[in-house]
Amino acid sequence: MKTRKLTGRAAAALGILGAAMLATAAAADIQILRANGTPVQSNWATKSFNAQTGGWTITLNALYAEGGLTVYDVIGTGGVTIDHLIINVPCWAPFGDCIPAGSPVFVSVQSGDEQGVASIHKISQPGDAETILTEVEVREDIGEVIVESMGILKAGRDVLGPLIATTPENPQRGISSVTADRDILGDVLAEKGRILEVQAGRHIGAAEAPVTIRAKHNRFFIRSTFDLYADVRVGMDGGSGYLWFMQAGSFHGRLHATRLGDTGSNPGFVRFLQQFTGELIFDQGFTNPDRTIQLPSFGLEGQITFNAANDRDTEWTAPILIGQHGDPDQIVLSGPNYTIPNHELGGGAIGMVPFTLHRKSSSPVSGDEVTVAPGEQPLEVTLDHYGPVRMVGQPAVQVRRRPIGASGAFAIMPMDEFIIEHPEGNARQIRVRPVAGTAGFAPGYDYRISPTLGLVNDIANEPHVDWGADYTLRVEEEVSDCPADLTGDGSVSVFDLLLLLDHWGQSASRFPQADLNRDGVIDVFDLLLLLDQWGDC
Repeated sequence: MKTRKLTGRAAAALGILGAAMLATAAAADIQILRANGTPVQSNWATKSFNAQTGGWTITLNALYAEGGLTVYDVIGTGGVTIDHLIINVPCWAPFGDCIPAGSPVFVSVQSGDEQGVASIHKISQPGDAETILTEVEVREDIGEVIVESMGILKAGRDVLGPLIATTPENPQRGISSVTADRDILGDVLAEKGRILEVQAGRHIGAAEAPVTIRAKHNRFFIRSTFDLYADVRVGMDGGSGYLWFMQAGSFHGRLHATRLGDTGSNPGFVRFLQQFTGELIFDQGFTNPDRTIQLPSFGLEGQITFNAANDRDTEWTAPILIGQHGDPDQIVLSGPNYTIPNHELGGGAIGMVPFTLHRKSSSPVSGDEVTVAPGEQPLEVTLDHYGPVRMVGQPAVQVRRRPIGASGAFAIMPMDEFIIEHPEGNARQIRVRPVAGTAGFAPGYDYRISPTLGLVNDIANEPHVDWGADYTLRVEEEVSDCPADLTGDGSVSVFDLLLLLDHWGQSASRFPQADLNRDGVIDVFDLLLLLDQWGDC
């Protein structure tokens, strides 16, 4: 291998650079102190500087106050960077068995001057002592942190994460507070403990990389000034956790909480200032008028669900505000059967399990009378619910009809004459449309559509939907001065004759327009009527 000699100028420059690095390393320092401010013994903790990374590795080794409280304060000065803080403190075991709560370890990372600690890349806990990371404050970034429990973590720039509290079941342990002056870009997890506060001066998560936040116990507070891209679960696995406060410029993720609750005299609060395209799911109802859910004007683009636990005694009576206070166009919704069509609210919906049918958002609107002109496209019915539904195992609906003006029973229509499907991109809706070549929603009838056991709420345990009453529709035929114009081209000609002959002898349900005398079959009497109207209409 060839080696290249450095010129005198390059060697001098390298020497200057090396001296600068050593000077920086000397200016940036780490102290490890006890709670009383005195340095720890050398066998309790070690530190080493890596000239290549410009960062320090620190290892805490000793439970120096067995049966009492062991405290390590890591003090950084001069803009120091910590590559890795390793908490390798053993559990107190005076009788051979570990007693975690008998001798806890408190660790903090603090600044000793104005420059303090610039960033910390990783904190880990291989030791099995009960450990609480009481405080971490840096001027720039906090990276990965995996310890038993955390207090206050504050980054002057970004929290890169993930932050994982490994505490065993404990409603008072987990993560107390995570704050980033800019962005939180990593997961925040306390799956057997609590998370009290998560706050970002700009964004939480990103469109291409949403974060996951999980907590089991206690109240939960989350706020971002701009976008919030997160999958949040509060009160998981039967825990006592609940949502207290949530605010963002826009929310594009999913939050599932047991309830929106209060803390002291402060009632629960949810507010999105610019956009809401995500999901809010609450296991319980929404009845306390002091609690607030506020969305921007025309901002109900996502889905809010109450009573996801499917408790039949749960209610939704408290108001949800769409629009700012004082806006004369502000809309107030306060119950599961609001009548404003969803397209006038932003396209989303608010529902309480079991979801019912949003009659005003269905198309045609339930109860409407529809006139169908000969030759028009076959009528389709779109059934819109207050929440997402799913089809399982059998036709999701039953269609019945009887002639307009009749008083007899409604006859069940063969469901193999219909296609039932979800319109693309809308889990709340199902569409009912006729199979090609069948009459479908033929004119001259009143229709009733009802759900079957094959239509369920698309949530855990899949309870059946509950419409309360059937969807209804009357379909009438447009009166034509020229009913024999089967093609709708303005004249009765050979093309209409060929169309009638193509359905000769068939039931009128196959092509009702050709049954000109309405006797239920296409035959010579219809042919005579067609010939009688021959020519321009």
